[in-house]
Amino acid sequence: MNKALAYFRAKVPADVRLVLLLFVVTRAALTAIGVMSRIILAPLQKREAWVYLWQYHKQLWLDIWSVWDSGWYLHVAEHWYDLSASPTLPRMLEKGQSAIAFFPLYPALVKAVGTVLGSIYVGALVVSNVSLIFAGIFLYRLVRLRFGSDETARGAVKYLFVFPTAFILSGVFTESLFLALLVGCFYYAERRKWLVTGVLGLLLSLTRSLGALAIIPLAWEYLRAREFKPGKVRLDALWLLLVPAGTLLFALYNYHLTGDWLAFAHVQKYWGRVTVNPLTAVVDYLGKSSHPYVVFPVCFTIAVLLGLTIFIRRIGLGYWALGMYSMLVPLSSVAQWSLLPPMSRFALAVFPLYILLGMLHGRRHLDAAATALLATMQGFLMVFWVNGLLLVV
Repeated sequence: MNKALAYFRAKVPADVRLVLLLFVVTRAALTAIGVMSRIILAPLQKREAWVYLWQYHKQLWLDIWSVWDSGWYLHVAEHWYDLSASPTLPRMLEKGQSAIAFFPLYPALVKAVGTVLGSIYVGALVVSNVSLIFAGIFLYRLVRLRFGSDETARGAVKYLFVFPTAFILSGVFTESLFLALLVGCFYYAERRKWLVTGVLGLLLSLTRSLGALAIIPLAWEYLRAREFKPGKVRLDALWLLLVPAGTLLFALYNYHLTGDWLAFAHVQKYWGRVTVNPLTAVVDYLGKSSHPYVVFPVCFTIAVLLGLTIFIRRIGLGYWALGMYSMLVPLSSVAQWSLLPPMSRFALAVFPLYILLGMLHGRRHLDAAATALLATMQGFLMVFWVNGLLLVV
């Protein structure tokens, strides 16, 4: 055993060891919380009203990692975009809702891995959790390279894993894959490897529509690398045009299937989505209701936007822009009923938040308090999430 540990320490880089340790500890704790809360709370809920929860796997410790849109991703992995295939998933399925709303890279990887493993569902969990590990490694190396501090890098990775909604990164969702590709883009941009940045950006925009907008902060990072001098701009800047190419490819496929280039956007209306002013949406929702399901995402959104803006000089304009569009664009498309978009889930992609929190390393007591608070919040929110309750969607 000691020899194995010594070999592990000698062969595995310190940053990878840290990410793996945090991954194992947090996932074990979250699995225990999820299983126990499902066992305790499931009998208390009326089965006919339990519309957002259904069984994906007979093993409860695996089943807890899928709720909400998980069924759609599994459906696409199994049936691809066969629009004639009836989803055997959400009982809340409304007329007009379609798999075309969901981007293809994540379900394609799930299909590939699931075929090898003999289970689409297990394949989805493997894709999500391997992506989470890579996201942690990329984040550590990006922070160390950009800010020159191992302590800040360790802190950023720690806060990635204890962030209040970080349990979603292990679920059957695109969040962990999207985060890994996004941080990877900025890591290779920091290393001035623009071809790799562009390829990862293409994959990013094949994962979620918001990925195409990464060209904005990445273009800023390119200009920063060229000292904002037009004379230093080279042809390698054209590699960044690959970033929105994934969304363009999916739009082309949408046209092939439906005759509508933007079918993936237009179908959102069947989820009750309408376009609003994102800055007034927060105020409007607070005026509508004092219910926790409304107050929590509103306060969460305000905290993220304020935090990024107050500390803009710490993270830089490019990272600030990334955080702003990551929150405001989803906020501009809200449901006609009483809930905001899943802002606490979308905030997972705002990796500058983890960097800002990682900068607390010099304030030991504040760092310890923030870690304890966020980890406690994560455990609390995990209970709601695995039981299909609306505090986190």
